[in-house]
Amino acid sequence: MQRYLIGEPHWRAGIFNPEWDDQYIRLLNVALTRARHRLIIVGDFSFIQAKAKKAFIGAKFIPFLLENYPCANPLDILPYGFATRASKTHKIIYGGETEPHSDRIVVTQDSFYGMFVKDLNDAKHRIVIYSAFISESRLGMLETPLRAARERGISIYVITKPITERKKREQDNYEKFESSFDIWGITVVHKRGMHEKLIFIDNDILWSGSLNPLSYSNTREIMERRKNKTVIEDFAGTLRLDDLIGGYNEGTPICPICNSEVVASEGKNEPFYWRCIQKDCYTRSIDQPLLKDGIIKCFNCGSDVEFGEWGGKPAWRCINNKRHRQRINRSHLRLPKMREKIPKGKLKELDKYYGL
Repeated sequence: MQRYLIGEPHWRAGIFNPEWDDQYIRLLNVALTRARHRLIIVGDFSFIQAKAKKAFIGAKFIPFLLENYPCANPLDILPYGFATRASKTHKIIYGGETEPHSDRIVVTQDSFYGMFVKDLNDAKHRIVIYSAFISESRLGMLETPLRAARERGISIYVITKPITERKKREQDNYEKFESSFDIWGITVVHKRGMHEKLIFIDNDILWSGSLNPLSYSNTREIMERRKNKTVIEDFAGTLRLDDLIGGYNEGTPICPICNSEVVASEGKNEPFYWRCIQKDCYTRSIDQPLLKDGIIKCFNCGSDVEFGEWGGKPAWRCINNKRHRQRINRSHLRLPKMREKIPKGKLKELDKYYGL
């Protein structure tokens, strides 16, 4: 294969400018037609499309390539273990050899990423990242150490807002981000209304502060690093972290009523509760058992329930312990097997009350 090098200064100056399209179309045509046996085009296609939306290369050329020719991430075709080896160089480039000078330090974002990359490379079992926002530049920087951690068998969870909470113009990008996480083997956990900015590295290190770890900011944000198991356990216990990520052990939680996604949502009296993304559909508390086969069970002992009243209001009453009761929610009335348990007169009243 022969290579044709386009003048670099002009390429950088005008490739994203639609006013230069005529010149670069000619240059691209000359460069591409020089190939005789094989042509491999290397580039950050997502970046080009984002920065050259109105120029020929971003609006037409890259989409044409993606639609008509195979596209591969280099890390997917290189030998297994490459990400781990690359991460050693990566952490040096980003200052990842920096050693924290104490078990508790406060740093600005200038120092944060070097230490964070080192923590990612030193992780042994699990990484949990709370980041409400994600940026392409930051994700590109962290791809290598994250993929290297997955190669070492480390479980990684990214807790972020669901796509439905993003601005419409951002949704396509966030879908791409989450698709990348899926390819890398990282579990995405959606939480509505989240605001936490945290990182758990095993049961050993906690990062907390004002910086979204997976997003770039040009403001002077700060992060605190704690190496204290008691503090980490307090944070994890307060957030019910194990219950949150445990809900994804068998894949993305699915609504038993409409088959939509079920996400964690900010709660008033508990860190979160589970809620279907469809309005006025299924909800359950953290401690309420999973709904299986369309049947609600007692959340205290797991026994069957029957229709009854609690404080003058309709409720499900445990058949083995009458003191175990739970209120009837609107979503419960969408379950045919539970509707059968309610007397017709009461069912009619409840349907009217809930507008069903």
